Amino acid sequence: RTLPDYHTWWASSGDSTNGRKAAWGGTTMALSEKLIEDGRVEEGIRFLELEIELAPGKVWLIRKAAQACIANARPEKALKLAEQGLALKPEDEALATVKADAEEDLGLRE
Repeated sequence: RTLPDYHTWWASSGDSTNGRKAAWGGTTMALSEKLIEDGRVEEGIRFLELEIELAPGKVWLIRKAAQACIANARPEKALKLAEQGLALKPEDEALATVKADAEEDLGLRE
């Protein structure tokens, strides 16, 4: 699929055509998830990173990006994102799990 194909998919998915507003990050999240699902992992992750740049304090966005990275064999990015999120919310168990998984994948844990 090309990016215009993804735009057509998004426009027909109901997020914009039925009068409903997408939640914060909703549009980009849907597009990034679809790109990742279709094997265009780097592009999907880049959309998540763009959302984080626009809203660096949104821990849930950082968590989603970190989880996408660890699930798609990008442990370096996952670790960086997990550390960024944990700096904002140290008690986030999901981010702690991603961090531990990334460290294990990178051989930083025994």
